[in-house]
Amino acid sequence: MAMLQKTEMYKKLYTTLEELGLKRTEIDLYITSLSSGPSTIHNLAKELNIPRPNLYKIIQSLEIRGLAKFSSKKKYARTFIVEPPNKILELLREKQKELDISDKNIVSLLPDLMAIYHQGETPTKIKVLQGEEQYKKAFDQVLEEAQTGGEFLGSTHDFINFLTWEKELAWQERRKEKKSSYQNINFAKRNC
Repeated sequence: MAMLQKTEMYKKLYTTLEELGLKRTEIDLYITSLSSGPSTIHNLAKELNIPRPNLYKIIQSLEIRGLAKFSSKKKYARTFIVEPPNKILELLREKQKELDISDKNIVSLLPDLMAIYHQGETPTKIKVLQGEEQYKKAFDQVLEEAQTGGEFLGSTHDFINFLTWEKELAWQERRKEKKSSYQNINFAKRNC
C-alpha cells in the first residue's frame, strides 16, 4: 500500500475513533496494535513511549469500549491485541442508533421546549397550533393581537386546505388597513 494511501487511511481511522470518544493515547495504542499485531506490554510501552502503569490504564479503557483484549495465555506470557476494525463499524452503528433515538426524542419535545424557551429579557412567544380550527382562529386573531408582526411556519398543504383564496384576500385587505406596524406579518410556508 502506498504511503500516502496508508496515511490517509490512518487519518480517517483516527477521526472515526475520535467520534467514538476515544482519547489520543487510546487511538495511538489502537492504531499501533492494529498494524503490529499481538504485542507484549513491554514492547508496546517502548514503542509508544508510555510508562507501563499508564499503558495498563489505556488498555483497560479500550477493553471497556470493547476494542481490545489480552490473549488467554498465562499472566506473564500474555499479549495485548485489539479487536478487528469491523468492531469499530459495529460501535459506530450502535452510536448512530442512540443518536437517532435522541433525535426523535428532541423532535417530539421541540414544540413544548420552544413554548417554554425565553431569550433575552422578553419572553419568546411561540404557539403550536394543531388542526384547522386553531389555525383559522390564529389566522384571524393575528391582526388584532400582533403588535410588531410575526412569522408563521407550517405546511403549505394544510395552509391551502384550511383557507379559501377569498379569505386570504380579505385578510390581506385587513392587514393593509392596519398600516405599517403590521407589514411584517408573514406566512412562511414549507412543504410537509
